[in-house]
Amino acid sequence: MFFSGGTDSSVIAAILKKHNVKLENFSIEMSHKKEDKEFFTNISKHLNIKSNVYKFGDTEFDQVYSKVMNKLDEPFVDASVFPTYYVSKQAAKKVKVVLSGEGGDEYFYGYARHKTLYSLRNKADYKMTWLDNLYFGLPKFKQKNYLFKILFRLNQQPLSFYLASKSIGKDLVFWAKCKKEMEKQQLKPLEIDKKLYLENVLLRKIDLATSYNSIEGRVPLLDIDFIQSSDNFEDKKLEEGQLKAPLKEILCSYLPKNLVYRGKSGFGVDMRHQFKRSAQLKEDYAKAVEYLKKRDLLPRKFKKSNPEWYLSRVPNFCFSIIVLYYTLKYHK
Repeated sequence: MFFSGGTDSSVIAAILKKHNVKLENFSIEMSHKKEDKEFFTNISKHLNIKSNVYKFGDTEFDQVYSKVMNKLDEPFVDASVFPTYYVSKQAAKKVKVVLSGEGGDEYFYGYARHKTLYSLRNKADYKMTWLDNLYFGLPKFKQKNYLFKILFRLNQQPLSFYLASKSIGKDLVFWAKCKKEMEKQQLKPLEIDKKLYLENVLLRKIDLATSYNSIEGRVPLLDIDFIQSSDNFEDKKLEEGQLKAPLKEILCSYLPKNLVYRGKSGFGVDMRHQFKRSAQLKEDYAKAVEYLKKRDLLPRKFKKSNPEWYLSRVPNFCFSIIVLYYTLKYHK
């Protein structure tokens, strides 16, 4: 089991242990998230499950960066694929199948944004409004995005709120295209993560990381019975403002509360830090900018600015440029 010590992986591990399934946990200790180790270590001990812990820092990033990038055959911009690839590589030395907790956040509302999206779940927001235009019309300033997330919530614009929360590049044309696509699919606010983020990012990441290492990844929380049953808990998923309330209630029958109720974490990579220190990443960024500039594939604003300016402000967007460069280069 890929084990983070979070609600989803802990629920799966606890239930399997109850049914005497032989299980090993594979966990990543991120160099900038050392507090996670306390949870996945203590929970593994409490459940008496064998725990394998691997550190992932600058050295490990450098080890897997080129291996992953040289395998990508389509754009994929979630940098957590690197630690996921690394832990998959370690797990492949011992097992052929790993379980992962994807699905719990999307079907039982585990992201902070879900509180707002739940309160606006019946609101349509497919058209560009005066507030959307104001968002792009005003110059950048500190806390601008935070302020407009509040304004989008007050103006009952769930899709604009979602885009302000999740999009790595803030561009008017992109924003309008997203709304049009959401209208085409008639996506409701609480369906966005299920139908877009889960399928195209999280499950794609697990599939890439495990298949690259010749092991199979499985996701028990996306069993058809689990998904269908989750609708029965719609009124309880955010009970008293608690994210994933039903799953946490179940988990409390296996673990002490101090190991259940914790802040949300994850496998996120600090790309701002990596751009500062990784010569390979910087070199790829320079190549990508030059390659895409020649083909007129960079955003209009980007072409007028110093590429270095973006590294410190939108590093994930800069990483997406590298990914696009690799994809186009290999397809050529």
